[in-house]
Amino acid sequence: MFTSASLIHAKLCYRSIQESYKSHRYKNSTSLTVTRILQVSPLQEFYKSHRYKNSTNLTVTRILQISPLQEFYKSHRYKNSTSLIVTRILQISPLQEFYKSHRYKNSTNLTVTRILQVSPLQEFYKSHRYKNSTSLTVTRILQVSPLQEFYKSHRYKNSTSLTVTRILQVSPLQEFYKSHRYKNSTSLTVTRILQVSPLQEFYKSHRYKNSTSLTVTRILQ
Repeated sequence: MFTSASLIHAKLCYRSIQESYKSHRYKNSTSLTVTRILQVSPLQEFYKSHRYKNSTNLTVTRILQISPLQEFYKSHRYKNSTSLIVTRILQISPLQEFYKSHRYKNSTNLTVTRILQVSPLQEFYKSHRYKNSTSLTVTRILQVSPLQEFYKSHRYKNSTSLTVTRILQVSPLQEFYKSHRYKNSTSLTVTRILQVSPLQEFYKSHRYKNSTSLTVTRILQ
């Protein structure tokens, strides 16, 4: 059993290296706000977690532990009559960065965003998924090596159109650009970029078609 003296001593030791902050609750006729601060160690910082609610929305924010070489950011949840947003932050190691992953959903759409690991010479970007009653968007980012860059690949589809965008590998003296496909009820557009060698340039090849016209443009080596 702990004595009262040992408990007081433990509290003093706890306070010597840690800081605790206030927890607030505010409520009026239309809103509820709850704020809490978690433990703060000598090399760690914790920020507020907020909950705000009124007639149409709910927001929840939490901050995870921050180690000496790591940073954690806020995770937010926002909900109103039509939408829900969830944001999470993963661990950041000394040479790695993690960004937010977002989930957004309302009555007509769903968005999912994830961030993969970032190694010292690599960067990963967001992968997005967006869906509503008429459309679907998928975005993925591939690995980026020291002399290579990868960009987003997008897929967009709704009731009248389809768009596909892909980025190929970029070597030290080469550039690759997007290839696009767009289709709706009256038109079709296809754009592709071929390999660009050190002294060569390639441009877009376009195909456009609607109810009355067809245009084809290509650039060769």
